[in-house]
Amino acid sequence: MPVTVRRFMRRVGGGGGGGGGGPLTVAIGLASVVPGNLVSGKSGTISVTVQNTGNVATTSSSTTVTATLPTGLTYASAAGTGWSCAASGGANVSCSTSALIAANSDASLLTLTIVIGASASGPGVITFAVTNPQGTNAMSQLPMAFNILYTVGGSVQGLNANGLALSDNGGDQLGVGANGPFTFAAALPNGATYAVAVATQPAGQSCQLQNATGTIIGGNVTGIGVSCVTPSGHYAFVGNKFSSTVSVYLIGVDGALAQITGSPFAAKGVFSMAINPAGTLLYATNYGPDTVTGLGVASGVLTPVAQAPVAVGTNPTSVAIDPGGKFLYVGNLNSNNVSAFTVNSATGALTAVSGSPFGLPGAGVWIGIAPVANHLYVTGTGVSGFSLDPGTGVLTPIAGSPFFDPVGGNPTGIGIDPAGKYAYVANNITDNISVFAINSATGALTVSTPYATGTGTGPYDAVIDPAGTCLYVSLRTAGTVFAFAIGGLGSLGSVNLGVPAGSSPQQIAMDPTGKFVYVANEGSNNVSAYSIAAGCQLTALPGSPFAAGNGAQSIVLY
Repeated sequence: MPVTVRRFMRRVGGGGGGGGGGPLTVAIGLASVVPGNLVSGKSGTISVTVQNTGNVATTSSSTTVTATLPTGLTYASAAGTGWSCAASGGANVSCSTSALIAANSDASLLTLTIVIGASASGPGVITFAVTNPQGTNAMSQLPMAFNILYTVGGSVQGLNANGLALSDNGGDQLGVGANGPFTFAAALPNGATYAVAVATQPAGQSCQLQNATGTIIGGNVTGIGVSCVTPSGHYAFVGNKFSSTVSVYLIGVDGALAQITGSPFAAKGVFSMAINPAGTLLYATNYGPDTVTGLGVASGVLTPVAQAPVAVGTNPTSVAIDPGGKFLYVGNLNSNNVSAFTVNSATGALTAVSGSPFGLPGAGVWIGIAPVANHLYVTGTGVSGFSLDPGTGVLTPIAGSPFFDPVGGNPTGIGIDPAGKYAYVANNITDNISVFAINSATGALTVSTPYATGTGTGPYDAVIDPAGTCLYVSLRTAGTVFAFAIGGLGSLGSVNLGVPAGSSPQQIAMDPTGKFVYVANEGSNNVSAYSIAAGCQLTALPGSPFAAGNGAQSIVLY
């Protein structure tokens, strides 16, 4: 509601006097109409009226109004018959008119348009002064109080249907019909809280919110994210090592990722993750505390299980769950062993398997489990192989383990084809991929010719499509993803010689439909996403990369 302020400031002699009517005077003063609130980032107007409340008209040829604007307010333009205005240096605006002002009359209305910049703060005061040289140098001053309000908004992506409506604080509903920025109509004062929600979902789509709640802190809110997808029923989970969180995304039918409302979820020092076959339990290794944390999963939302994080070996770098969902295994980098647990499918509680931890000849870097046979493999010092007892979870070393590729150095990620016939190991130092044939009866590995990824590329992790025809490898040093076609006897043929990813791509994963590939980029804190075409070709998805947390290290899909 506009606030009208009228003040008679000073009466000065106008020259001459009247008979019995008393002395003749000119009285110059100010009246103003000012909005009580100005909105940050927008323009506002202030109307000022010069008044002569005396009984004689002015005779001077110039009346001047000056305005002193506080920091953050900038003069833009002026309107008013006979007025001429200009910025006069610093924060001052000077306006003048040569029109005479009749006795007991107002000059024409003067309206200033000002821009409220990001540095403006309130409450504050704009000071106006008027001068007219008639008689003595008459001057009136008028302070105008104001406050600053701030807008709430953000950006929408992935919207391709009608009907999306957002609300703030349970009201102020806003219909959104297109991708791009949005701003709620109601501005809020500093210190006020906001809570944005999806009031109505668009037809056939699910829109998720990020950064939806908070407090106004001296600036407009522009970071609320609204990500919309046509849901596929699958989810992606990204472990953010440095921010100790897990970002969770709904996967669209087109492969796009929409971070779900409430994400990210707390999980200290996440280095690697595994999800059970039912998609109800997620486990994360905690590199610093040397523990593994269990999280319940319901529609992507993560909730800690009742059991406290469970101690494992030193610097756990990998975790895997057997195909039956009964056992969980953790590779411990610096204690040279594997911790093994039975999984309570109802509560998520872990109980150590008899004989755990199981020793390794060196560091335990990454774990792979053959999907159709009870064999478990750990990279580090070569590839250590174990037989996995399906009843007890006990691990027994395979004869001849560990297995080596004589030209493979610093093996990290391992991918095993769906038939359980071949294992592919990324060698981070020697820039190549080792290929091992798996003896389905004994689990023993036989190495064949490795495949180079290029000098200085730093292959890190590997994943194979459900059909067993394509192998994809993240190249951490090169910042790319390498695609291979899998041929007879597990042979590899290069397809894409390095599709761009983000900075320092780490773990790589494939969606359950086999249509899309995702890689977590630790250096750029995001996820690169690709569609798969005939011949194992990769194409970056629209909107990729998708934002994640600090140090996006690991990724699993369900």
